[in-house]
Amino acid sequence: MIEKFIVELKKELQNHDIKDSDIVERYQELFQKYVKLGQSEFDIILHFGEPQDIVNSYIKTGELALPNMNEKLDFNMPSYLEEKLEIKEEQPQEKVEENSAPVTRAGLILNDIFFVGLGLVVAVAGCIALTVVSIFMTASSIVQFGEVWRLAT
Repeated sequence: MIEKFIVELKKELQNHDIKDSDIVERYQELFQKYVKLGQSEFDIILHFGEPQDIVNSYIKTGELALPNMNEKLDFNMPSYLEEKLEIKEEQPQEKVEENSAPVTRAGLILNDIFFVGLGLVVAVAGCIALTVVSIFMTASSIVQFGEVWRLAT
């Protein structure tokens, strides 16, 4: 994905006769920095924005305005990442098995409640059982200690 961005950035720089290769290097370094920090390639590319806008901003200001990765973005797919769809003649499609997993958010939540909820109930019951057993064991130890003390004296 970064390759497409770099190709488009170089193309825009060539279209405007800008021979500053430092721009491409700075964006590659910034990309590597944010990848090491755990950002996804897609988020980094979205923050970079359109190569055309980058070059236009550079032409107007003479400075390279690097993106702030802490900003929240509205989702707009960069134009160079959009693939052109070809219209094909409809062919008979193979039968596709339906996905049995829920696809809605509510379905996922209910699925989690069903599976995780049952496990949680079993875990809570186990904790209660362990607590009751430990209380009885402690009480019986105290009674036994008292009886041993009484017999020893």
